Amino acid sequence: MASLPLIELRYSHGCQDRDTRTDEIPAASAATRALEDKESIRWVEGAACAAARLAGVASVVVVADREGDIHASFARCPAGVDLIVRAAQDRVLHDGTRLFAAPASWPELARTAVVVAPSRTGARGRIAKVALRASSIVIARPRHGGDRSDPPQLTMRRKSCAYTA
Repeated sequence: MASLPLIELRYSHGCQDRDTRTDEIPAASAATRALEDKESIRWVEGAACAAARLAGVASVVVVADREGDIHASFARCPAGVDLIVRAAQDRVLHDGTRLFAAPASWPELARTAVVVAPSRTGARGRIAKVALRASSIVIARPRHGGDRSDPPQLTMRRKSCAYTA
Protein backbone atom coordinates (compact mmCIF):
# COMPACT_ATOMS: atom_id res chain seq x y z
CA MET A 1 0.00 0.00 0.00
CA ALA A 2 1.42 3.39 -0.98
CA SER A 3 1.60 6.06 1.66
CA LEU A 4 1.07 9.77 1.25
CA PRO A 5 3.22 12.39 2.95
CA LEU A 6 1.61 14.30 5.80
CA ILE A 7 2.26 18.03 5.86
CA GLU A 8 1.48 20.02 8.97
CA LEU A 9 0.70 23.66 8.28
CA ARG A 10 0.20 25.90 11.28
CA TYR A 11 -1.77 29.06 10.72
CA SER A 12 -1.28 32.00 13.05
CA HIS A 13 -4.29 34.29 12.92
CA GLY A 14 -3.48 37.84 11.94
CA CYS A 15 -0.03 37.99 13.52
CA GLN A 16 1.40 40.29 10.84
CA ASP A 17 -1.45 42.35 9.45
CA ARG A 18 -4.24 42.62 12.00
CA ASP A 19 -4.34 44.52 15.28
CA THR A 20 -6.26 42.25 17.65
CA ARG A 21 -5.94 44.28 20.84
CA THR A 22 -9.33 44.27 22.52
CA ASP A 23 -8.98 47.83 23.84
CA GLU A 24 -9.46 49.13 20.29
CA ILE A 25 -12.57 47.09 19.53
CA PRO A 26 -15.78 48.53 20.98
CA ALA A 27 -17.75 46.19 23.21
CA ALA A 28 -20.66 44.60 21.37
CA SER A 29 -22.68 41.43 21.46
CA ALA A 30 -21.16 38.54 19.57
CA ALA A 31 -24.41 38.26 17.61
CA THR A 32 -24.16 41.84 16.33
CA ARG A 33 -20.47 41.90 15.38
CA ALA A 34 -19.36 40.94 11.89
CA LEU A 35 -17.39 37.70 11.62
CA GLU A 36 -14.35 39.71 10.54
CA ASP A 37 -14.41 41.44 13.96
CA LYS A 38 -14.41 38.16 15.89
CA GLU A 39 -11.56 35.82 16.75
CA SER A 40 -13.61 33.09 15.03
CA ILE A 41 -12.51 34.44 11.65
CA ARG A 42 -9.29 32.47 12.14
CA TRP A 43 -11.09 29.23 11.19
CA VAL A 44 -12.27 30.68 7.88
CA GLU A 45 -8.90 32.30 7.17
CA GLY A 46 -6.99 29.18 8.25
CA ALA A 47 -8.86 26.96 5.78
CA ALA A 48 -8.30 29.50 3.00
CA CYS A 49 -4.59 29.69 3.88
CA ALA A 50 -4.27 25.88 3.85
CA ALA A 51 -6.02 25.68 0.46
CA ALA A 52 -3.73 28.33 -1.04
CA ARG A 53 -0.46 27.00 0.37
CA LEU A 54 -1.21 23.35 -0.32
CA ALA A 55 -2.77 23.74 -3.76
CA GLY A 56 -2.13 20.67 -5.86
CA VAL A 57 -1.69 18.17 -3.01
CA ALA A 58 -3.84 15.04 -2.91
CA SER A 59 -5.86 16.05 0.14
CA VAL A 60 -6.19 19.03 2.50
CA VAL A 61 -7.84 18.38 5.85
CA VAL A 62 -8.39 21.12 8.43
CA VAL A 63 -8.98 19.87 11.98
CA ALA A 64 -10.68 22.03 14.63
CA ASP A 65 -11.94 21.56 18.14
CA ARG A 66 -15.33 22.79 19.37
CA GLU A 67 -14.43 26.46 18.94
CA GLY A 68 -14.19 25.85 15.18
CA ASP A 69 -17.86 24.82 15.00
CA ILE A 70 -19.15 27.99 13.34
CA HIS A 71 -21.50 28.08 10.38
CA ALA A 72 -19.25 30.41 8.38
CA SER A 73 -16.37 27.93 8.42
CA PHE A 74 -18.61 25.34 6.74
CA ALA A 75 -20.23 27.82 4.35
CA ARG A 76 -16.93 29.37 3.24
CA CYS A 77 -14.79 26.24 3.16
CA PRO A 78 -12.64 26.35 0.01
CA ALA A 79 -13.17 23.70 -2.66
CA GLY A 80 -10.91 20.71 -2.12
CA VAL A 81 -10.62 21.23 1.65
CA ASP A 82 -12.23 18.81 4.10
CA LEU A 83 -13.10 19.95 7.62
CA ILE A 84 -13.04 17.74 10.69
CA VAL A 85 -14.70 19.66 13.51
CA ARG A 86 -15.72 18.49 16.96
CA ALA A 87 -19.33 19.66 17.18
CA ALA A 88 -20.21 22.23 19.85
CA GLN A 89 -23.61 23.39 18.58
CA ASP A 90 -26.63 21.09 18.76
CA ARG A 91 -27.99 22.51 15.52
CA VAL A 92 -31.52 22.09 14.24
CA LEU A 93 -31.48 20.04 11.05
CA HIS A 94 -33.70 20.64 8.00
CA ASP A 95 -36.18 17.97 9.15
CA GLY A 96 -36.52 19.45 12.66
CA THR A 97 -34.33 16.87 14.40
CA ARG A 98 -31.27 17.89 16.42
CA LEU A 99 -27.68 17.26 15.40
CA PHE A 100 -26.60 15.42 18.56
CA ALA A 101 -29.57 13.03 18.51
CA ALA A 102 -29.45 12.26 14.77
CA PRO A 103 -26.66 9.62 14.78
CA ALA A 104 -28.74 7.24 16.91
CA SER A 105 -30.82 6.39 13.81
CA TRP A 106 -27.85 5.99 11.44
CA PRO A 107 -26.44 2.55 10.60
CA GLU A 108 -23.36 1.50 12.52
CA LEU A 109 -20.35 1.25 10.20
CA ALA A 110 -17.81 -0.10 12.67
CA ARG A 111 -17.30 -0.85 16.34
CA THR A 112 -13.91 -0.96 18.03
CA ALA A 113 -12.05 -0.58 21.30
CA VAL A 114 -9.83 2.47 21.85
CA VAL A 115 -7.12 2.76 24.50
CA VAL A 116 -7.67 5.99 26.47
CA ALA A 117 -4.59 7.36 28.22
CA PRO A 118 -4.74 8.19 31.93
CA SER A 119 -6.08 11.67 32.67
CA ARG A 120 -3.45 12.34 35.34
CA THR A 121 -0.35 10.81 36.90
CA GLY A 122 -1.19 7.77 38.97
CA ALA A 123 -4.55 7.19 37.31
CA ARG A 124 -5.20 4.11 35.22
CA GLY A 125 -5.99 4.28 31.55
CA ARG A 126 -9.06 2.56 30.22
CA ILE A 127 -10.50 0.87 27.17
CA ALA A 128 -13.41 2.71 25.55
CA LYS A 129 -15.77 0.91 23.19
CA VAL A 130 -16.83 3.19 20.35
CA ALA A 131 -19.17 2.94 17.38
CA LEU A 132 -18.72 4.83 14.10
CA ARG A 133 -21.77 6.09 12.19
CA ALA A 134 -22.05 8.46 9.21
CA SER A 135 -24.74 10.20 7.19
CA SER A 136 -25.43 13.34 5.20
CA ILE A 137 -27.10 16.17 7.09
CA VAL A 138 -28.55 19.54 6.10
CA ILE A 139 -27.98 22.42 8.50
CA ALA A 140 -29.59 25.84 8.31
CA ARG A 141 -27.86 29.19 8.55
CA PRO A 142 -28.26 30.54 12.10
CA ARG A 143 -31.27 32.80 12.59
CA HIS A 144 -29.24 35.20 14.72
CA GLY A 145 -25.70 36.31 14.01
CA GLY A 146 -25.26 34.41 10.76
CA ASP A 147 -23.97 36.23 7.69
CA ARG A 148 -26.88 36.66 5.28
CA SER A 149 -24.51 36.19 2.34
CA ASP A 150 -23.89 32.59 3.42
CA PRO A 151 -26.22 29.97 1.88
CA PRO A 152 -29.47 29.36 3.82
CA GLN A 153 -28.74 25.60 4.01
CA LEU A 154 -25.62 23.44 3.79
CA THR A 155 -25.48 19.71 3.07
CA MET A 156 -22.59 18.06 4.89
CA ARG A 157 -21.34 14.58 5.61
CA ARG A 158 -21.35 13.98 9.36
CA LYS A 159 -19.51 11.21 11.10
CA SER A 160 -20.18 10.29 14.70
CA CYS A 161 -17.88 8.34 16.93
CA ALA A 162 -19.70 7.64 20.19
CA TYR A 163 -19.06 5.56 23.28
CA THR A 164 -21.09 2.38 23.51
CA ALA A 165 -22.01 0.22 26.47
